[in-house]
Amino acid sequence: AEQLRRVLPGCEELLGTRRSSLFCPTSQADVALSRSFSGSTLESAKRRVSLTLAGRESIAQMHYAVRRLLKIVCSHFKGVVLFIDDLQWSDTATLDLLKSIVLDGEIPSLLIVGAYREDEVPDHHPLAFHIRELEQMNVTITKIRIGNLSVDYAIPLVAEALGMDDDDSKVKSLAETIHRKT
Repeated sequence: AEQLRRVLPGCEELLGTRRSSLFCPTSQADVALSRSFSGSTLESAKRRVSLTLAGRESIAQMHYAVRRLLKIVCSHFKGVVLFIDDLQWSDTATLDLLKSIVLDGEIPSLLIVGAYREDEVPDHHPLAFHIRELEQMNVTITKIRIGNLSVDYAIPLVAEALGMDDDDSKVKSLAETIHRKT
């Protein structure tokens, strides 16, 4: 909440009335399960089904809450860019959340920019699967390929990060090592 206050001044008034609406209401899964199953022999099956439904419900609630929060934030700005780096390391749950956000047509003025290392995302990678799936749903995805930095461009970055001079031999040596390994 404190970070949100810094990013979105006045959010207390905004979220104060909507806080309960950020989360969808809980379902009646346990009630339905208790009516569907009877007897102690099915108690373990009931618990497994209940946990599965509760897990799916929790995920749906979290997706809803994130989308709702984005709707609130995006409605107060002329444009919001959500930049996510290193998507090649994303798990399926994170990619499912992103897909949920992308497919929500009610989030105004949101641009999602994702970056990933193409050489780390083969065709069978979850990210590649999600991208293909979104493209099949006619979601516009613009791909921009950016090559690696040359050593000459890495040297000033390393020098600046270390607070050293570009001409220092240690900076050049470190930049060359970083370039070679990344």
